[in-house]
Amino acid sequence: MIGSFRNNIPYNFFLLIIYAVLLKWSTFIHPVPPVSSASDPFLYQFLIGRHMTFFSHYPIVASIISFGLIVYQAVALNHLAYEQKLYAKPNYLSAMALVLFSSLFSTWHALSGTLIASTFMVWVLGRLCKMGHLPEAGKSLFNIGLISGIAALFYFSSIVFLLLVMLSLVISRAFKLSEWVLVFLGFITPYYLVLSLLYLNNYDLRQVLPDTGLSLPVVHLSQYEWSSIILVLVTSAVGFVLIQNNMRRLLVQSRKSWSITFIFLLIAVLIAFANKAPSFTNYYFIIPPMALVAAAAYHYPSRRWFPNLSHWGLVILSIIVGYFFITH
Repeated sequence: MIGSFRNNIPYNFFLLIIYAVLLKWSTFIHPVPPVSSASDPFLYQFLIGRHMTFFSHYPIVASIISFGLIVYQAVALNHLAYEQKLYAKPNYLSAMALVLFSSLFSTWHALSGTLIASTFMVWVLGRLCKMGHLPEAGKSLFNIGLISGIAALFYFSSIVFLLLVMLSLVISRAFKLSEWVLVFLGFITPYYLVLSLLYLNNYDLRQVLPDTGLSLPVVHLSQYEWSSIILVLVTSAVGFVLIQNNMRRLLVQSRKSWSITFIFLLIAVLIAFANKAPSFTNYYFIIPPMALVAAAAYHYPSRRWFPNLSHWGLVILSIIVGYFFITH
């Protein structure tokens, strides 16, 4: 399986779909409605929360949406890695890693605000890594702010990713006040539109105010999920070391893209604490950047024993977690 994804061949996309269906078999056999709570932002409550009766009767719809979002993230990450030349050779390993990692925990099987917001932020990550190539980036920067604002309407804690946008601009572009202003204008645009529509329709504007707070993440996991965490962390650590060892061989823009990815990963860890309703679902933001890092552990080693051990070990654990997801 890794041998196929190590090469950038035309049918890898279809192989990825089959791979995702096999790993997420439990999601389709035992579909669940979306995750919803009183602390969800307005847009998520409006589009998802108010339709919970429908999703309760037809949970397979939520499972299909969740599956589609994860596949999109995988393909988008793979396109980013190919376009920015993050590895020595083009491959589909980052897409494989994201699908694999997202299948390891039962709380990530359901549609949630975190999953939707992270999909928007994967798009933002791809655009941020391109900033160094664009002589005139005004339109792109406004769109980055706009999509970041929409993501915050689905999961307010993702507002912290504004820090990622700012740091990325520092890394990839010379300072221009007008560019920073465009980002902030883009970010507040979704809030302006939502508040205007609520006001014109005599809604209570306090609905848009976020219910935020800091909390320690609550983690109640099975022994198999803890084993998955350990193996993912070991794989990512190996990938990080291999990236550093091969960094000098990469283009300058590729190095900047890796720096932006590492910042994304750090901020994603912090987001788990920036939520009033602690849940393991909040950790999902870590998966996209960690998949990029872990893919290096599958790509660079000349001896295949570690990539194979890590991959098949995680595949077995995902099958076990899927079984317990159905039976409990």
